[in-house]
Amino acid sequence: AVVMGRKTWESIPPKFRPLPGRTNVVLTRGGRDAILGGGSGAQEEDEVIVASSLSEASEKLQSSTNAALGEVFVIGGGQVYSEALSSGMVKRVLLTEVEEESLPEGTAEKFD
Repeated sequence: AVVMGRKTWESIPPKFRPLPGRTNVVLTRGGRDAILGGGSGAQEEDEVIVASSLSEASEKLQSSTNAALGEVFVIGGGQVYSEALSSGMVKRVLLTEVEEESLPEGTAEKFD
């Protein structure tokens, strides 16, 4: 499964949403309609879990019918990363460093 915030979800082009081959979890306070917009199609709705917090997302994933859940990856944005890191649920961090002159849109915690 992948867990992301609403803005990260919206940054994925609609034709690539939800990300295939995994359960997509979107964190938003706006509810399911804010993510799926009401006219999204049944297949997409079945592949997306909407939650208002990381703890709610964890509960929904654990109670989902997907017995082969496997690993859960937090893929952004900054607030979701911060919540995940402070939650005590993170077992490891996969960090990719990109050498680039421009500043990122958001900021993340510093890693050594």
